[in-house]
Amino acid sequence: MGRKLQIPSVFPGLSVSQNLDVALWAGRLRPAASLQRAPLGWDSPLRGELLALFPALGRQLHALAGSLSQGERQALEFVMTMLPQPRLVLLDEPCAGLSPAETHHMIEAIKAATGRLGAAALVIEHDISAVAAIGGDVYVLHQGKLLARGPLAQIQADPAVRAVYAGARK
Repeated sequence: MGRKLQIPSVFPGLSVSQNLDVALWAGRLRPAASLQRAPLGWDSPLRGELLALFPALGRQLHALAGSLSQGERQALEFVMTMLPQPRLVLLDEPCAGLSPAETHHMIEAIKAATGRLGAAALVIEHDISAVAAIGGDVYVLHQGKLLARGPLAQIQADPAVRAVYAGARK
């Protein structure tokens, strides 16, 4: 399982490449190997494929992660989340703080990466245009309980959802 939080949690004092190394080790590095140099040379073809989804990030492999823009940190954390090849991906507001163009790019990357890995994705997103672009079933929670479930058009027309989120009357 992989998870990406709303606020990117990258290692700001490490380079982009070093952050990716840490992600590559996730779930694979055993205690004995942590005392050897071999993990420093580990790589995966998936790393290149994921970086190809974010060419600007791929050009900054030696930059400190802390010097990246918000969009670049979001992209880095997404690549780090996908690199260990999870079968289930939990994405909390993956488009938070992104411009419309960056949001579109992130959505396409989510679709491409989950498709490539055959992974299921649970996406928490409040940007309705992003929800529409991602597709799939929509689940609306209110106060920790399921309020509605179904296609986006059905959800948008649901009186209970409208009452809770748009202030309309039931």
